[in-house]
Amino acid sequence: MSLIFQQIFELIVGPPPLDSVVATPVSVVRQMLEIARDELPEQWQQKWRTMDSTWTGEKTENNLQEWLEETYFDGVRKEDFTRDDFVQVGALVRRLLRFEPGTTRASVQEILQDPWLGDK
Repeated sequence: MSLIFQQIFELIVGPPPLDSVVATPVSVVRQMLEIARDELPEQWQQKWRTMDSTWTGEKTENNLQEWLEETYFDGVRKEDFTRDDFVQVGALVRRLLRFEPGTTRASVQEILQDPWLGDK
């Protein structure tokens, strides 16, 4: 998971996206597959099947947008952002929560040029 994603998440939502005490490579990849909806790169799929033989590839109904809103609006800091802000934050974070940096993941420069960040 990219560090900038984690920092943006914590800045906006509060708690970190993963509990680092119990996070394992398998749990991080599984959560990214379930929430971000990014596809695992072809060259990683065999290793992933070896690491987690229980993974069925089935996606849960939860997605990144729901996860962000639930974490934020069920928390204490409800007055800083609107639900419309979270649609834009969700789009921004989805660009960061990709498996392959340099190809599908947005660069720091691309994120800093996002119109939503310029409005804040």
